[in-house]
Amino acid sequence: MLRLLLVSVLWLLQGCASVTVDPVDTASASVHDGRLYVEAVLKPAFVQQLMARVQQGELITARYQLRLYRVQDWWLDQELVDRDITHRLRFHLITERFEMQEEGGPVAYSDDSDEAVRFLSTIRELLLQQVVAGDMYRIEVRFQMEPNNVPWLFHVLHRMVGFSQSPDAVHVLTQRVEGRHP
Repeated sequence: MLRLLLVSVLWLLQGCASVTVDPVDTASASVHDGRLYVEAVLKPAFVQQLMARVQQGELITARYQLRLYRVQDWWLDQELVDRDITHRLRFHLITERFEMQEEGGPVAYSDDSDEAVRFLSTIRELLLQQVVAGDMYRIEVRFQMEPNNVPWLFHVLHRMVGFSQSPDAVHVLTQRVEGRHP
């Protein structure tokens, strides 16, 4: 009985498997007014696959995890920011509109498929309020599809084991930031 339960759980989690390759096409960091922003864009072929699923009415929940480290020469890198961003996108077949929502934010509706693609495939996020000129920062961007329509327990299990992916699934950007001294 226990073996059957274990096989069932593994089968369900396999159906909700995380992305194992890096779907992030580009990631860049920029400094504006002393603030560090990161922008990440998914690969066009991957976005087309997701949009095909959305056009069939499937809810897509995409989760980006951003980590920012200050690179230190003679010590471990200092973690400054660890942030999750969740985007939900659904196409309502009856109204023929896209429903877009960031976690904790209001729901926005649009008839424009290009806007829905941008919402799902691109993030631009403020990571750090004040940068130190000349410091080297490392930014890790991870992308993961979250399971939908599964029991609560399996959703929690998926979140717990979801970011134990292979290192290939992490897009790493290391960049020296130029700017003013605080």
